Amino acid sequence: MKILCIGGTGTISTSFVKKALEQGHDLTVLCRGNRNQRIPKGVRIISSDAYCLHESASKTILNTDWDTVVNWTIYTKDQAKLDINRFAKNTNQYIYISTTSVYDGSNLLSPIQESQGYLDTTWSYSRNKIDVEKIFLQEFKNTQFPVTIVRPCHTYNDFTVPTNIQGLGYGLINRIESQRNILMHGDGNSYWTLTHSDDFSHYFIQLLNCAYIKGEIFHIASDEYHTWNDILTIYSDLIGKKVNPVYMTPEEIMAKSPVIGESIIHDKMYNRIFDLTKIKSRIHSCAPHIPLKNGLARVFEWHKMHPEAIWFNQVIEAELAKLNL
Repeated sequence: MKILCIGGTGTISTSFVKKALEQGHDLTVLCRGNRNQRIPKGVRIISSDAYCLHESASKTILNTDWDTVVNWTIYTKDQAKLDINRFAKNTNQYIYISTTSVYDGSNLLSPIQESQGYLDTTWSYSRNKIDVEKIFLQEFKNTQFPVTIVRPCHTYNDFTVPTNIQGLGYGLINRIESQRNILMHGDGNSYWTLTHSDDFSHYFIQLLNCAYIKGEIFHIASDEYHTWNDILTIYSDLIGKKVNPVYMTPEEIMAKSPVIGESIIHDKMYNRIFDLTKIKSRIHSCAPHIPLKNGLARVFEWHKMHPEAIWFNQVIEAELAKLNL
């Protein structure tokens, strides 16, 4: 399969690129070139801004017939419209990577299905993803543009640290190690699903081989879920230090720090448990499955082996200081 990845060095796409290459696909990655060390040998790289292509990149992208185009980087309606124009005639399959944060969060403990309605949100990240989905689905209806929408849930890689605070990253491990307080929204008992990017890629690459998925929506997630308190306990056990959570309501967090509170009040405060019936009905193998405790152990070990890659988000640390943390 001749695949074009727009983006390919991020948390999820890095695992996909590696797996696609292992399976013998002809892979081209279009990216800015800032993290090319994450791209394995054997992958063709085109270094350019995807939405302001230089001339040679434009010729390659537009004059090649692609079996599949996967765009990991679309966040605006204009970007969606640009891709519709670019790939209307030279790809058999177009995958838009959206997000499960578009789902209505009013569910209690009912597993979310792809048919669940959109969240009524003012959060720009989810709002923009919803708007882009609607553009692609309307284009499929009007012209049969060969789009499939894939919604990852909260996905992490060995080199990322998943937390309830967007952008905190390794700062969470550091706070536990140094016995500093950890912010927890609500009572910490909302359910959340964390998925390792290797598991995501196992599902995703099989989906690309399926016939008749155009115009459809699939979410990809682990079928293992935990409360946020349980997630902190796993970190505590791995690090060997007690966790000191400080509980605040999402509304209080939002009032004092919208930077931190926005993703919590619009997404992470909800229960996020997913019904995987649809995607499992289309693929041949649901294994392997990386249990969360094993996945977070990999995260912890990776950072011990790569201290040069550790960094602290000073913006988020400053915002936590506003919350006296």
